[in-house]
Amino acid sequence: MNKFLKRILQLLVVITALVLTVVLVIVLVVNPNDYKTQISQLVEKQTGRSLTIDGDISLTFFPWLGLKLATVKLGNAPGFDTTVEFASLNEAHVRVKLLPLFSKQLEVDTIFVDGMKVRLTRKQDGHTNWEDLVALQGDKSDDKTMQDFNINGLSVNNSHMVWDDQQAGSRYILSNLNLNTSAIIQNKPIQFQLKTTVDFWGKKTFKIKFDFNSQLSFNPKTQRYALNPLEMIATIAGKSLPDGKQTLAVSTFVDLDLKRESLIIDKLKFKLMDASLNGQLKVKQFLSNPSFLGNIKLANLNVPKLLQTLGMDIKLPLTKVSLNTNFNANMKNLDFRNLNLLVDENKLYTSRLQLDLERQKLISSPVKVTAFGVNLHTQLNINDLFSEPTMYATLHVPTFNPQKLLKKLEVSLPFPTKYASLKTEFELRKKQVMVFKNLNVQVDNNKLQSYFIKFDLGKENLRSEALSLNLLGVKLLVSKIKATKMFTDIQAQARLAVAPFNPRNLLKALNQEVPKTQDAKVLRRLSLNTKLQASGSQLNLENLKIKLDKTNLIGNLYLKNIKQATIAFNLYLDQIDIDSYLPPEAPSSSSPSSSDNPLLLPLEILRDLDINGGLKIGKMKTYGMTIQDLEFAVSAKGGNFKLIPKLTL
Repeated sequence: MNKFLKRILQLLVVITALVLTVVLVIVLVVNPNDYKTQISQLVEKQTGRSLTIDGDISLTFFPWLGLKLATVKLGNAPGFDTTVEFASLNEAHVRVKLLPLFSKQLEVDTIFVDGMKVRLTRKQDGHTNWEDLVALQGDKSDDKTMQDFNINGLSVNNSHMVWDDQQAGSRYILSNLNLNTSAIIQNKPIQFQLKTTVDFWGKKTFKIKFDFNSQLSFNPKTQRYALNPLEMIATIAGKSLPDGKQTLAVSTFVDLDLKRESLIIDKLKFKLMDASLNGQLKVKQFLSNPSFLGNIKLANLNVPKLLQTLGMDIKLPLTKVSLNTNFNANMKNLDFRNLNLLVDENKLYTSRLQLDLERQKLISSPVKVTAFGVNLHTQLNINDLFSEPTMYATLHVPTFNPQKLLKKLEVSLPFPTKYASLKTEFELRKKQVMVFKNLNVQVDNNKLQSYFIKFDLGKENLRSEALSLNLLGVKLLVSKIKATKMFTDIQAQARLAVAPFNPRNLLKALNQEVPKTQDAKVLRRLSLNTKLQASGSQLNLENLKIKLDKTNLIGNLYLKNIKQATIAFNLYLDQIDIDSYLPPEAPSSSSPSSSDNPLLLPLEILRDLDINGGLKIGKMKTYGMTIQDLEFAVSAKGGNFKLIPKLTL
């Protein structure tokens, strides 16, 4: 047995010696440059492309199986521009250690490539000049790979790449491309550095200088990859950019586990212009059921500059945006916690904002908004968000100064205001129905209140049980409000009541002169009550009741055509003392006469009126005379005014 093993070993030594002798003879005798023509012919036969080797070919066999090429050119694909090469290089070195190959181990020396040029083209019909090379690869899924491999490094210098996309009408050129790595060994980190300049021609023209540094850790067996850290600086130059040049800086840690379907992006730092973005992201089950967890902090994003950088000519009434929030998301839910949004000086905060994608619901905790110095408190609940949304929201605007707000908005009012507030509940129901509940609006001492207002946009209807308005000390109540055809031919009806008020105080509030009267006690009390019906051309006041001091006026008043001033009425005045409303007499004045006090009529206005009505007066006192049971038939048309009285003295 021992003799047999000894003979076997001797045989192996002889075979090894023969192999080494053959290799030595090939290295010393065979010149690979003698086979350039055959190599070129073989490549053209297999690919249909020309191959030109202008430089020398050098081979080594032991202990390294190596190849060195110089000045190599590979022609373009058939059907493409053949005046330019698909790829070329000045020099390339590849060496593989021979003996480890027998145990399926791959040990590669530093791969060196210098002056590589690649031109990638896509025609307008979508065909590319590399698809024929991809087709030659066939299906390699069953190929046996090396059990282990080591590469001492990769060095690509002074290289150039062109991507000509004729279909998209754009062109990219990578120049001064330099890529250098440390040893590429499984389960050990790899340092690599990439520097290049990218020129882009399309609708916009840009030049970008990239400086990329990272350390890559990977294990194909466990399918885990990490970039720790990843650092990149990109300088972007272009005429359409703000200041002609911008710098982008990114720094982060990336951990990718394909088996566990997890991705972690940690310690993210992103800077562009004056903006900075910090945060972290954790993704689980990203291939089957992805979920996202993380936080984001965005500061000083100049939106106009960003839009200009992206080539978007959009003008917005804002400058800087900042955002800070935690988020948790999956395919069914999107959940924000402690959401802080700052737009210029305007702020939004809520402790939670939840979007249920499966149930189409949006729910928020109380939201605090400060916009243009005005505070707004609200809370949202939206259902059927992506189909026919329904919403419930509370709105509360605490007391603020309207003048400051209007000044910021560059808007002015004809009257001064000192403070205002708003509070209501808002509902958006199905079929375009909007409802306001418990509406309270206050501007200074003026108030608008309503318990319920329903607005049906689809049917063009408006309904409210009651709406009260306190304006300049006058209390007005509008009840039983109904309106139809609001956007076409509006029809409306309501009960209108004005509570007793002092007309003198109203005139003072309007900065109007209060008339002087013979009786200082008149013009002290006025009230109104009526049923109102209105359309786009008519206004009817039925069951009209007006009380001025001790005088009552009742009846009906119809504006049949508002534009043509067509008026009809039937009114009854119970009593009136006209003398008490006249200006006080001067001390030297004599008894009144028609010549001393001429009656001034608004003739220009009367000419345009079309009047037909009746007026009854129970008792009237004027110029010291008392007249009872006075009745007028009034008509006016085309400037002809008729007044037919019936008197009882």
